[in-house]
Amino acid sequence: MGRRPDSGDNDVSLFPFLSILACIIGVLTLMISTLALLQMDSDVVVRAEEYESVAADLAQQQASLAELEKQFADEQQQLDSQASAQQKELFEKQGKIQQLKNQFLLAQKKRAELDKPAEQREVPQQQPLSELEKELGGLKEQVAQLTVELEEKKRPSEEAEVTVVPGGSGRGIKPYFVECTKNGIVLQNSDDLVQVRPANIEKSEPFLKLLDSVAGDEKAKLIFLIRQDGVHVWGRAKRFADSLEVANGKLPVIGQGKLNLERVRKK
Repeated sequence: MGRRPDSGDNDVSLFPFLSILACIIGVLTLMISTLALLQMDSDVVVRAEEYESVAADLAQQQASLAELEKQFADEQQQLDSQASAQQKELFEKQGKIQQLKNQFLLAQKKRAELDKPAEQREVPQQQPLSELEKELGGLKEQVAQLTVELEEKKRPSEEAEVTVVPGGSGRGIKPYFVECTKNGIVLQNSDDLVQVRPANIEKSEPFLKLLDSVAGDEKAKLIFLIRQDGVHVWGRAKRFADSLEVANGKLPVIGQGKLNLERVRKK
C-alpha cells in the first residue's frame, strides 16, 4: 500500500507564542538591568565625590607639610650659620688668649731679670719696674676675662625663650594661640595653660569652647604655633577646625624654649 501524503491543515505553529515569551523575558531583563545600573551609579557617584574630597584634603595637607618642612629647613640653615659664626669667634678668642699668655710669660721673664742683681742681668734695664708690674697686672686681668668668656662659650647653651613676633599680615585680627607639640595641643589664650592630648582633640571641652569663641567673632582667628615635632598634631587639629569652619592660620616655632606671646598680645 502506498503512504498517504501528510496534510498541512492540522499543523500547529508555536512561533507567535515563543516570540511573545522572548519579548517578555527581554523586557524583564532590560528592566532589571536598568534598576541595577541606576543603583550602582548612585553608589559610584557618592563614592567618587567622597574620594575627590579626601584626595583634595590630602593634597592640601601635603602642600602645607612641604611648606612647613621648607621653613624648618631654612630656619635650621640659619641656626647652623649662627653656630659657625660663634665657632669662628671662639677660635679667635682662643688665639687671643694664647697671645696674651705668651705676653704674660714674656713679662714674667722680664720681671725675673729685673729681680736679679745688676751684675747677673742678661740685658740692661729698659723700663722701670713699676711700669712692668702695671703691664703685668693688666695682662693678668685680660687673661682672666678672656678665660671666663671662653668657659662661657664652651658651656652648652640653655634653651632660649621663644618670642612670637607679630607679622604685617596679621594686623587687625584678634589672635587665639594654640601650641602644637608631639604630646598634643596647648591652649595659650590665658595664663592657665590647658593641654589636650591628640586623641582628645575632637572632644575636648576647652578646645571646643575656644573654637566657638573664634567662630563667633569676625575679627578673631585661631593661630597654630607649630613645634618641629608637632606637625602631625597640627594636621589633626587643623582638620577639626576646618570642619567647624573656624578661621585659622599657622606659625612655625623653632626650638623648644618657653613661648613668649607678650608682643603679639599687646599688638
